[in-house]
Amino acid sequence: MLVVLSGLPGVGKTTLARELARSLGAPHVRVDAFEAALGLRDGDGDPTGYRLAHVLARDALRSGRHAVLDAVNPVRAARDGWRALAAEVGVPLLEVDVTCSDPAVHERRVRERTADLPGHVVPTWESVTARPAWQRDADEPPAVVVDTATTTVARAVADLRARVDAHPEQVVVPASLLAPGHRFGSWAARGEPEVVLETERLLLRRWREADLEPFAAMNADPQVMEHFASGPLDREASDGLARYADACFEVHGYGLAAVERKDDGAFLGFCGLGRHRRRPDAVEVGWRLARSAWGHGYATEAGRAWLTAAPGSGLERVACFVATSNGRSLAVARRLGLEVVEEDVWAGQPVTVLATQP
Repeated sequence: MLVVLSGLPGVGKTTLARELARSLGAPHVRVDAFEAALGLRDGDGDPTGYRLAHVLARDALRSGRHAVLDAVNPVRAARDGWRALAAEVGVPLLEVDVTCSDPAVHERRVRERTADLPGHVVPTWESVTARPAWQRDADEPPAVVVDTATTTVARAVADLRARVDAHPEQVVVPASLLAPGHRFGSWAARGEPEVVLETERLLLRRWREADLEPFAAMNADPQVMEHFASGPLDREASDGLARYADACFEVHGYGLAAVERKDDGAFLGFCGLGRHRRRPDAVEVGWRLARSAWGHGYATEAGRAWLTAAPGSGLERVACFVATSNGRSLAVARRLGLEVVEEDVWAGQPVTVLATQP
């Protein structure tokens, strides 16, 4: 995800961005740093610092990491540039407007501020108040507002971190593959098979448009989504996740396949291999099935097929990340022969990390 923090100098953007980046393990992309290195001053109107920040943020996002951008973004063109970058790379965008509603606190911060970068000239209070009022155009997307005069950095970081963690997207995929107009089945035009793997009772195949409706019903079921930080998904988020699942095959050569029961052709959910946003260097075996498919051993059957095929895809070790409260999925992971290697906490939720053994 690309997180863009915007606002006037002295409102607390950099402090908040630095702590959020540390929490996410993401680079803190600070336009001030580029401008200071180039001998530019904020407000000069030279966009070079922003262009360099785009390069760094793009590289981080393409590697599967989050990026936290810290800049005044005073004009519409600057803000539109970050929207275009997120769309180009194919990642979610979280826009945050940082404010300080107490003028006395804001003035004190600006007057007491000292440069923390070589060559950085901090703005004066007079130059800050001489600027036009910082505001969005009426037709711009809404942003999360953080008022640093009424909240603490820790509370703001926790809120923003929760918003980042709530997104179902896992890793970077090209925007063209996630576009609302994307139609499943591009693989057919290339002569690729629809069925990826086959088991005694199941077909693990590429996705179809017809899968979207039952998939949305499944993702709206509170019991199915009980152990996911996002909770139940609306139709738009569910469709986006389906496109992501199919797009993984285009990006990595493996993905989250639709699960179809052979006997009656019913769509049951998905199972496959992917890369999680928190551990983009690890390949995860994952599954999500409709409640009607629980208790029949389908997840174990499909997961075993993927683990058997993994070495042929050059994957010697496969992980699995399961909410510790999710006893059903933990049982499946153990039946697949995965062993616990780590306990962690993600978005306040205990997570058990399991993996195949070398």
